Amino acid sequence: MCNAAQVASAVVDSSQDLSVIVEQVGASQISAYSGVQANPLGDPLWATTGGSLALPYVYKSYYGYTSNIRLLNTGAQAASGTLSYFTLNGGSAVQTAPFNKAALSAWTVQPNTGDGFYGSVAIQSSQPLAVLSDAYNTAIDISTQAGVGATSAYLPYIMRNYGGWNSCFVVRNLDNATNNVTITYYHSAGTTVESQSIAANAMWTRCQQSIVGMPDGPLSARIVSTSNRPFVLAINQSQVSAGKHMSYNGSQQGSRVVILPVLRRNHTENNRAWSSGFQVQNAGDGTGCFAVSYFDPAGASIAGQSTGCLNPGYAQGFYLPNVTVNGMNDGLWSAVVTATQSIVVVANATCTIGCSGDNVYAYNGFGR
Repeated sequence: MCNAAQVASAVVDSSQDLSVIVEQVGASQISAYSGVQANPLGDPLWATTGGSLALPYVYKSYYGYTSNIRLLNTGAQAASGTLSYFTLNGGSAVQTAPFNKAALSAWTVQPNTGDGFYGSVAIQSSQPLAVLSDAYNTAIDISTQAGVGATSAYLPYIMRNYGGWNSCFVVRNLDNATNNVTITYYHSAGTTVESQSIAANAMWTRCQQSIVGMPDGPLSARIVSTSNRPFVLAINQSQVSAGKHMSYNGSQQGSRVVILPVLRRNHTENNRAWSSGFQVQNAGDGTGCFAVSYFDPAGASIAGQSTGCLNPGYAQGFYLPNVTVNGMNDGLWSAVVTATQSIVVVANATCTIGCSGDNVYAYNGFGR
Protein backbone atom coordinates (compact mmCIF):
# COMPACT_ATOMS: atom_id res chain seq x y z
CA MET A 1 0.00 0.00 0.00
CA CYS A 2 1.10 3.57 -0.67
CA ASN A 3 0.87 6.29 1.92
CA ALA A 4 -0.27 9.83 1.14
CA ALA A 5 3.27 11.13 0.65
CA GLN A 6 4.55 8.36 -1.60
CA VAL A 7 5.16 8.18 -5.34
CA ALA A 8 4.99 4.67 -6.76
CA SER A 9 4.56 2.70 -9.97
CA ALA A 10 2.45 -0.36 -10.76
CA VAL A 11 2.37 -3.32 -13.12
CA VAL A 12 -1.11 -4.77 -13.64
CA ASP A 13 -1.37 -8.42 -14.69
CA SER A 14 -4.67 -10.14 -15.45
CA SER A 15 -6.09 -13.33 -16.92
CA GLN A 16 -8.24 -11.10 -19.19
CA ASP A 17 -7.51 -7.96 -21.23
CA LEU A 18 -7.67 -4.78 -19.17
CA SER A 19 -7.76 -1.06 -19.93
CA VAL A 20 -6.43 1.17 -17.16
CA ILE A 21 -6.22 4.91 -16.62
CA VAL A 22 -4.61 6.77 -13.74
CA GLU A 23 -6.18 9.88 -12.22
CA GLN A 24 -3.81 12.14 -10.29
CA VAL A 25 -6.01 14.21 -8.01
CA GLY A 26 -5.04 17.26 -5.97
CA ALA A 27 -7.02 19.83 -4.04
CA SER A 28 -7.41 22.13 -7.03
CA GLN A 29 -5.83 20.30 -9.98
CA ILE A 30 -6.17 16.91 -11.67
CA SER A 31 -4.56 15.12 -14.59
CA ALA A 32 -4.89 11.64 -16.07
CA TYR A 33 -3.04 9.27 -18.33
CA SER A 34 -3.65 5.89 -19.94
CA GLY A 35 -1.76 2.74 -19.05
CA VAL A 36 0.86 1.51 -21.51
CA GLN A 37 1.43 -1.90 -23.06
CA ALA A 38 4.57 -3.80 -23.99
CA ASN A 39 5.91 -2.86 -27.41
CA PRO A 40 4.63 -3.54 -30.08
CA LEU A 41 1.07 -3.94 -28.76
CA GLY A 42 0.35 -0.33 -27.86
CA ASP A 43 0.02 2.77 -30.01
CA PRO A 44 3.56 3.97 -30.89
CA LEU A 45 2.69 7.57 -30.09
CA TRP A 46 1.68 7.01 -26.46
CA ALA A 47 0.72 3.49 -25.40
CA THR A 48 3.90 1.45 -25.60
CA THR A 49 7.13 0.77 -23.78
CA GLY A 50 10.42 1.08 -25.62
CA GLY A 51 14.17 1.49 -25.51
CA SER A 52 14.04 4.63 -27.66
CA LEU A 53 11.35 7.10 -26.61
CA ALA A 54 10.70 10.83 -26.72
CA LEU A 55 8.53 13.37 -24.93
CA PRO A 56 7.30 16.13 -27.26
CA TYR A 57 7.90 18.85 -24.67
CA VAL A 58 9.22 19.41 -21.16
CA TYR A 59 9.68 22.48 -18.95
CA LYS A 60 12.17 23.67 -16.35
CA SER A 61 10.99 26.77 -14.47
CA TYR A 62 9.38 28.04 -17.67
CA TYR A 63 6.67 30.62 -16.86
CA GLY A 64 6.14 28.80 -13.58
CA TYR A 65 6.03 25.29 -15.10
CA THR A 66 8.41 22.41 -14.44
CA SER A 67 8.14 18.83 -15.73
CA ASN A 68 8.56 15.79 -13.52
CA ILE A 69 9.67 13.03 -15.90
CA ARG A 70 8.47 9.66 -14.55
CA LEU A 71 10.30 6.55 -15.76
CA LEU A 72 9.70 2.84 -15.10
CA ASN A 73 12.11 0.11 -16.13
CA THR A 74 9.76 -2.62 -17.36
CA GLY A 75 12.62 -4.96 -18.28
CA ALA A 76 13.95 -8.00 -16.43
CA GLN A 77 17.44 -6.53 -16.12
CA ALA A 78 19.02 -3.25 -15.06
CA ALA A 79 18.44 -0.41 -17.51
CA SER A 80 21.27 1.91 -18.49
CA GLY A 81 20.90 4.86 -20.81
CA THR A 82 20.61 8.61 -21.20
CA LEU A 83 18.10 11.43 -21.31
CA SER A 84 19.08 13.98 -23.96
CA TYR A 85 17.51 17.44 -23.90
CA PHE A 86 16.94 19.54 -27.00
CA THR A 87 15.80 23.13 -27.43
CA LEU A 88 12.67 23.82 -29.44
CA ASN A 89 14.93 24.55 -32.45
CA GLY A 90 16.41 21.03 -32.36
CA GLY A 91 19.90 20.32 -33.62
CA SER A 92 22.21 18.69 -31.08
CA ALA A 93 21.40 17.94 -27.46
CA VAL A 94 22.16 20.80 -25.08
CA GLN A 95 22.37 18.53 -22.03
CA THR A 96 22.43 14.80 -21.27
CA ALA A 97 21.82 12.84 -18.08
CA PRO A 98 22.88 9.19 -17.69
CA PHE A 99 21.00 6.60 -15.63
CA ASN A 100 21.39 3.02 -14.44
CA LYS A 101 18.34 1.55 -12.73
CA ALA A 102 17.39 -1.89 -11.46
CA ALA A 103 14.70 -4.04 -13.07
CA LEU A 104 11.15 -2.79 -12.36
CA SER A 105 12.47 0.31 -10.59
CA ALA A 106 10.78 3.67 -11.03
CA TRP A 107 12.33 7.09 -10.68
CA THR A 108 11.59 10.76 -11.32
CA VAL A 109 13.86 13.43 -12.77
CA GLN A 110 13.53 17.07 -13.78
CA PRO A 111 15.36 18.54 -16.78
CA ASN A 112 18.97 19.29 -15.83
CA THR A 113 19.04 22.17 -18.26
CA GLY A 114 18.86 25.20 -16.02
CA ASP A 115 15.83 27.42 -15.50
CA GLY A 116 13.79 28.91 -18.32
CA PHE A 117 13.97 25.77 -20.46
CA TYR A 118 11.22 24.76 -22.90
CA GLY A 119 12.25 21.90 -25.15
CA SER A 120 12.03 18.13 -25.59
CA VAL A 121 13.77 15.03 -24.33
CA ALA A 122 14.88 11.84 -26.10
CA ILE A 123 15.41 8.73 -23.97
CA GLN A 124 17.69 5.82 -24.89
CA SER A 125 17.68 2.71 -22.70
CA SER A 126 19.09 -0.81 -22.76
CA GLN A 127 15.74 -2.06 -21.39
CA PRO A 128 12.16 -1.08 -22.32
CA LEU A 129 10.81 1.85 -20.35
CA ALA A 130 7.39 3.39 -19.72
CA VAL A 131 7.69 7.17 -19.52
CA LEU A 132 5.43 10.15 -18.92
CA SER A 133 5.82 13.79 -17.95
CA ASP A 134 3.76 15.59 -15.32
CA ALA A 135 3.93 19.34 -15.88
CA TYR A 136 3.06 21.34 -12.79
CA ASN A 137 3.11 24.81 -11.34
CA THR A 138 1.76 24.51 -7.79
CA ALA A 139 0.45 20.98 -8.49
CA ILE A 140 0.22 18.52 -11.38
CA ASP A 141 -1.53 20.26 -14.26
CA ILE A 142 -1.19 18.11 -17.40
CA SER A 143 0.30 14.68 -18.12
CA THR A 144 1.95 13.76 -21.43
CA GLN A 145 3.12 10.29 -22.42
CA ALA A 146 6.29 9.37 -24.30
CA GLY A 147 6.19 7.48 -27.57
CA VAL A 148 8.50 5.61 -29.92
CA GLY A 149 7.15 7.70 -32.81
CA ALA A 150 5.11 7.30 -35.98
CA THR A 151 4.77 8.94 -39.40
CA SER A 152 1.07 9.80 -39.06
CA ALA A 153 -1.34 10.72 -36.28
CA TYR A 154 -5.03 11.34 -35.65
CA LEU A 155 -6.26 14.11 -33.36
CA PRO A 156 -9.93 13.42 -32.47
CA TYR A 157 -10.62 16.56 -30.47
CA ILE A 158 -9.35 20.06 -31.21
CA MET A 159 -11.05 23.26 -30.12
CA ARG A 160 -10.98 26.72 -31.64
CA ASN A 161 -12.81 29.43 -29.68
CA TYR A 162 -15.22 26.78 -28.43
CA GLY A 163 -16.83 27.75 -25.14
CA GLY A 164 -13.68 29.66 -24.28
CA TRP A 165 -11.46 26.66 -25.09
CA ASN A 166 -8.59 26.58 -27.58
CA SER A 167 -6.10 23.90 -28.58
CA CYS A 168 -2.42 23.87 -29.48
CA PHE A 169 -0.52 20.77 -30.54
CA VAL A 170 3.23 20.17 -30.31
CA VAL A 171 4.99 18.00 -32.91
CA ARG A 172 8.52 16.82 -32.16
CA ASN A 173 10.57 15.57 -35.12
CA LEU A 174 12.47 12.40 -34.11
CA ASP A 175 14.69 12.35 -37.18
CA ASN A 176 18.12 13.88 -37.77
CA ALA A 177 16.82 15.39 -41.02
CA THR A 178 14.03 17.87 -41.77
CA ASN A 179 10.54 16.40 -41.41
CA ASN A 180 7.86 17.80 -43.74
CA VAL A 181 4.35 17.32 -42.39
CA THR A 182 0.87 18.01 -43.77
CA ILE A 183 -2.04 18.72 -41.45
CA THR A 184 -5.66 18.29 -42.54
CA TYR A 185 -8.33 19.79 -40.28
CA TYR A 186 -11.90 18.49 -40.49
CA HIS A 187 -14.61 20.95 -39.46
CA SER A 188 -18.13 22.20 -40.10
CA ALA A 189 -17.14 24.02 -43.31
CA GLY A 190 -15.15 21.14 -44.82
CA THR A 191 -11.37 20.84 -44.54
CA THR A 192 -8.37 23.13 -44.09
CA VAL A 193 -4.90 21.94 -45.11
CA GLU A 194 -1.52 23.35 -44.14
CA SER A 195 2.09 22.18 -44.27
CA GLN A 196 5.17 22.70 -42.15
CA SER A 197 8.86 21.79 -42.27
CA ILE A 198 10.29 20.81 -38.89
CA ALA A 199 14.07 20.84 -38.48
CA ALA A 200 16.03 17.86 -37.15
CA ASN A 201 15.10 17.10 -33.52
CA ALA A 202 13.03 20.31 -33.40
CA MET A 203 9.54 21.04 -32.06
CA TRP A 204 6.69 22.83 -33.80
CA THR A 205 3.78 24.28 -31.87
CA ARG A 206 0.59 25.09 -33.75
CA CYS A 207 -2.34 26.87 -32.09
CA GLN A 208 -5.59 26.55 -34.03
CA GLN A 209 -6.82 29.93 -32.81
CA SER A 210 -4.23 31.58 -35.06
CA ILE A 211 -5.28 29.83 -38.30
CA VAL A 212 -6.92 32.34 -40.61
CA GLY A 213 -10.22 31.38 -42.22
CA MET A 214 -10.98 28.26 -40.21
CA PRO A 215 -14.39 28.24 -38.45
CA ASP A 216 -14.73 28.23 -34.68
CA GLY A 217 -15.94 25.17 -32.83
CA PRO A 218 -14.85 21.58 -32.27
CA LEU A 219 -12.85 19.91 -35.02
CA SER A 220 -10.49 16.99 -35.66
CA ALA A 221 -7.27 16.59 -37.60
CA ARG A 222 -4.77 14.21 -39.16
CA ILE A 223 -1.02 14.82 -39.44
CA VAL A 224 1.10 12.95 -42.00
CA SER A 225 4.84 13.09 -42.58
CA THR A 226 5.33 13.44 -46.32
CA SER A 227 9.04 12.78 -45.63
CA ASN A 228 8.13 9.43 -44.03
CA ARG A 229 10.04 10.43 -40.87
CA PRO A 230 8.78 9.72 -37.35
CA PHE A 231 7.47 12.22 -34.83
CA VAL A 232 5.67 12.32 -31.48
CA LEU A 233 3.02 14.85 -30.53
CA ALA A 234 0.70 16.03 -27.79
CA ILE A 235 -2.44 18.15 -27.86
CA ASN A 236 -2.90 20.75 -25.13
CA GLN A 237 -6.32 22.29 -24.54
CA SER A 238 -6.82 25.42 -22.45
CA GLN A 239 -9.61 27.59 -21.16
CA VAL A 240 -7.32 30.42 -20.19
CA SER A 241 -9.98 32.61 -18.57
CA ALA A 242 -10.75 29.84 -16.06
CA GLY A 243 -7.19 28.56 -15.68
CA LYS A 244 -8.11 25.09 -16.97
CA HIS A 245 -5.84 22.79 -19.00
CA MET A 246 -5.90 19.21 -20.24
CA SER A 247 -3.75 17.17 -22.60
CA TYR A 248 -3.73 13.96 -24.61
CA ASN A 249 -1.46 12.34 -27.21
CA GLY A 250 -2.18 11.87 -30.89
CA SER A 251 -2.87 8.28 -32.03
CA GLN A 252 -1.35 6.51 -35.00
CA GLN A 253 -3.24 3.24 -34.70
CA GLY A 254 -6.95 3.13 -35.30
CA SER A 255 -9.06 0.17 -34.21
CA ARG A 256 -12.58 -1.04 -34.85
CA VAL A 257 -13.05 -1.53 -31.10
CA VAL A 258 -12.05 1.16 -28.58
CA ILE A 259 -12.41 0.95 -24.79
CA LEU A 260 -13.15 3.93 -22.51
CA PRO A 261 -12.62 2.58 -18.97
CA VAL A 262 -13.94 5.60 -17.04
CA LEU A 263 -16.84 7.89 -17.92
CA ARG A 264 -18.93 9.96 -15.55
CA ARG A 265 -22.42 11.39 -15.71
CA ASN A 266 -23.08 13.77 -12.82
CA HIS A 267 -21.05 11.33 -10.75
CA THR A 268 -20.48 12.45 -7.16
CA GLU A 269 -17.27 11.48 -5.40
CA ASN A 270 -15.80 13.13 -2.28
CA ASN A 271 -18.43 15.88 -2.50
CA ARG A 272 -17.46 16.67 -6.09
CA ALA A 273 -19.63 16.07 -9.16
CA TRP A 274 -18.00 15.03 -12.45
CA SER A 275 -19.21 14.63 -16.03
CA SER A 276 -17.44 13.21 -19.08
CA GLY A 277 -17.42 13.68 -22.80
CA PHE A 278 -15.73 11.75 -25.59
CA GLN A 279 -14.92 12.27 -29.25
CA VAL A 280 -14.95 9.53 -31.93
CA GLN A 281 -12.88 10.09 -35.10
CA ASN A 282 -13.03 8.00 -38.26
CA ALA A 283 -9.45 6.82 -38.93
CA GLY A 284 -10.43 4.64 -41.88
CA ASP A 285 -10.40 5.08 -45.65
CA GLY A 286 -14.17 5.18 -46.14
CA THR A 287 -17.38 6.25 -44.48
CA GLY A 288 -17.93 4.28 -41.29
CA CYS A 289 -20.62 3.89 -38.66
CA PHE A 290 -20.16 3.22 -34.96
CA ALA A 291 -22.13 2.23 -31.87
CA VAL A 292 -21.31 3.00 -28.23
CA SER A 293 -22.29 0.43 -25.59
CA TYR A 294 -22.32 1.60 -21.97
CA PHE A 295 -21.54 -0.53 -18.91
CA ASP A 296 -22.08 0.08 -15.20
CA PRO A 297 -19.29 -0.62 -12.64
CA ALA A 298 -20.45 -4.23 -12.27
CA GLY A 299 -20.07 -4.80 -16.02
CA ALA A 300 -23.77 -4.88 -16.86
CA SER A 301 -24.70 -3.21 -20.14
CA ILE A 302 -27.77 -1.07 -20.75
CA ALA A 303 -30.15 -1.44 -23.65
CA GLY A 304 -29.50 1.92 -25.27
CA GLN A 305 -26.57 2.80 -27.52
CA SER A 306 -25.17 6.01 -28.95
CA THR A 307 -24.63 5.77 -32.71
CA GLY A 308 -23.28 7.78 -35.60
CA CYS A 309 -21.74 7.66 -39.07
CA LEU A 310 -18.66 9.63 -40.16
CA ASN A 311 -16.69 10.39 -43.29
CA PRO A 312 -12.92 9.76 -43.09
CA GLY A 313 -11.15 12.14 -40.72
CA TYR A 314 -14.30 13.63 -39.21
CA ALA A 315 -15.30 13.26 -35.56
CA GLN A 316 -18.45 13.29 -33.46
CA GLY A 317 -18.67 14.19 -29.79
CA PHE A 318 -20.88 13.03 -26.91
CA TYR A 319 -21.39 14.63 -23.49
CA LEU A 320 -22.78 12.11 -21.03
CA PRO A 321 -25.31 14.42 -19.29
CA ASN A 322 -26.86 14.92 -22.75
CA VAL A 323 -26.93 11.21 -23.63
CA THR A 324 -30.56 10.09 -23.41
CA VAL A 325 -30.33 6.42 -24.41
CA ASN A 326 -32.51 3.86 -22.65
CA GLY A 327 -31.06 2.91 -19.27
CA MET A 328 -28.61 5.80 -18.91
CA ASN A 329 -28.68 7.56 -15.55
CA ASP A 330 -26.28 9.46 -13.32
CA GLY A 331 -23.22 7.62 -12.07
CA LEU A 332 -20.00 5.95 -13.12
CA TRP A 333 -19.77 4.20 -16.49
CA SER A 334 -17.41 2.64 -18.99
CA ALA A 335 -17.96 2.27 -22.73
CA VAL A 336 -17.01 0.13 -25.72
CA VAL A 337 -17.11 1.80 -29.14
CA THR A 338 -17.39 -0.56 -32.12
CA ALA A 339 -17.17 0.64 -35.72
CA THR A 340 -17.17 -0.50 -39.33
CA GLN A 341 -13.99 1.51 -39.98
CA SER A 342 -10.95 2.11 -37.78
CA ILE A 343 -11.56 4.81 -35.18
CA VAL A 344 -9.62 6.69 -32.50
CA VAL A 345 -11.31 8.09 -29.39
CA VAL A 346 -10.37 10.55 -26.68
CA ALA A 347 -12.33 11.11 -23.46
CA ASN A 348 -12.33 13.92 -20.91
CA ALA A 349 -13.91 14.77 -17.58
CA THR A 350 -14.82 18.05 -15.90
CA CYS A 351 -15.68 18.78 -12.28
CA THR A 352 -19.02 20.60 -12.35
CA ILE A 353 -19.85 20.95 -8.65
CA GLY A 354 -17.66 21.37 -5.57
CA CYS A 355 -14.38 22.18 -7.30
CA SER A 356 -12.17 25.16 -7.82
CA GLY A 357 -9.08 25.50 -9.98
CA ASP A 358 -7.93 23.28 -12.82
CA ASN A 359 -10.23 20.28 -12.39
CA VAL A 360 -10.36 18.83 -15.92
CA TYR A 361 -8.51 16.00 -17.64
CA ALA A 362 -8.36 14.01 -20.86
CA TYR A 363 -7.12 10.53 -21.80
CA ASN A 364 -6.70 8.34 -24.88
CA GLY A 365 -9.10 5.46 -25.49
CA PHE A 366 -7.67 1.94 -25.84
CA GLY A 367 -7.85 0.19 -29.20
CA ARG A 368 -8.43 -3.56 -29.11
